[in-house]
Amino acid sequence: FSSGLPDSNITAVGSDVNGNLFVSTQKNGPYKSTNNGSSWISISAGLSYKFINDFGFSSGNLIAISRAAFNRSSNAGATWTSIVDIFPPLGTRGIYVHSNGTVFLGSFAGLFRSTDNGTSWVASNDGLPANVGVSWLELPNGTLLMGTYYGGLYSSTNNGTSWNYLSQDGNRVEGLVRDNNGNLFFAGASKSTDNGVTWNIDTAGLGNTYTNSLIITPNNTLFASANAGLFKKQSNETQWTRILGTGSFYIVDQALYSGNNTVFASVSYSPTQTDVGLWRSSDNGSTWEHIATPDSNLQNMTMNSLGHIYLESRTGVYRSNNNGANWVKVSGTPWPEVIKTNVNVYGFAFDGSGKLYAATSAALFKSQQTTLSIKENVSETPKEFSLEQNYPNPFNPTTVIRYSLPVNGLVTLKVFDVLGEEIATLVNQNLSAGKFSIEWNADNVPSGIYFYKLSAGKSSKTKKMLLGK
Repeated sequence: FSSGLPDSNITAVGSDVNGNLFVSTQKNGPYKSTNNGSSWISISAGLSYKFINDFGFSSGNLIAISRAAFNRSSNAGATWTSIVDIFPPLGTRGIYVHSNGTVFLGSFAGLFRSTDNGTSWVASNDGLPANVGVSWLELPNGTLLMGTYYGGLYSSTNNGTSWNYLSQDGNRVEGLVRDNNGNLFFAGASKSTDNGVTWNIDTAGLGNTYTNSLIITPNNTLFASANAGLFKKQSNETQWTRILGTGSFYIVDQALYSGNNTVFASVSYSPTQTDVGLWRSSDNGSTWEHIATPDSNLQNMTMNSLGHIYLESRTGVYRSNNNGANWVKVSGTPWPEVIKTNVNVYGFAFDGSGKLYAATSAALFKSQQTTLSIKENVSETPKEFSLEQNYPNPFNPTTVIRYSLPVNGLVTLKVFDVLGEEIATLVNQNLSAGKFSIEWNADNVPSGIYFYKLSAGKSSKTKKMLLGK
């Protein structure tokens, strides 16, 4: 039946009254056969979302149903018309924010791209298979690499408008990283010295264990999270060494490097289950301590530009601003409660303003406020409303603004240009009395003089700052 199909992983099957057979494959989308499956022709041309979950038939029309659209064809798949678009799509799997501000969302409905911080989205699947994007890496020459979910590695030189196949056909390419010498690695324990065109197996010391994710530190130390523990090596070495875990089944889902030789690792299974939860090393993985978290069932973690760590679990999103010593629940206030029972978070990413995206199995969520406005620990409530001069000033491209609030209330902090046009809203939320700091990343703003205005109740203050590039 599947003879002649480029992919044997079938996601949908159907037939019409004329005897045509229709199937959709996981990697290459839908096909049609007019001879009972002896041969097949692709009918994915014109479909923005190739991953088809089901076929339907209505009044002689073929209906292809994906997780992001309903598409109709009146000529058995020769041409298609989108009749219903669904966004956010069902089954998101990866999220990435490019250095130029473009947000990429990988889902089982295809790849989506936003150039306005998630307000609007367009499909970006030209040259891609139906497989979802799960990891991204920017190269120094401007090329963007994207690893897919068992569909191989692709590259784009035009900010994701179109894609070209590179290598690793049929493989899961997750955890793409690059060392200081230009070598590429991904979680399948492979190494490339030619920007992803060819790869060499890099599994010595890992054995046959499944590798879940991969990170690299500024000094070229690699950490591989695997189903047999956490492994480590320098990027120029050939042998991996296990540094956390015992036995053949000890699942480490993810590792995070927070700087100053500090590494975190999340464990979801150990032989006795006593090791489940978050582990921290302050000496680059030589020794470890099991640290307390509000929920040991961890799914994802990330860190913002201020060094604050965010954990996602079944019970919510938590933040630590002291390297894991204490945790505060942040979902729900001011974020919505995005984490519910049986909802998995597959990716976290911050945009330039510090807002956090969560790609979940239910939908894509975005924090309503920036994560960079942080209440500082002070023993006394401020007596006056104040706005400090940003530091550094002049700056390029980031600067920190501090302010004090003597009472609770709605607070806004906005940036304006010399013409009075609003450039950015850094804060727009109810805050309790206290001292706060926020970082502004002006990477996508031209050089010049800007003004920032703090407003709370009847009080307001404005100060000037200089961005020099």
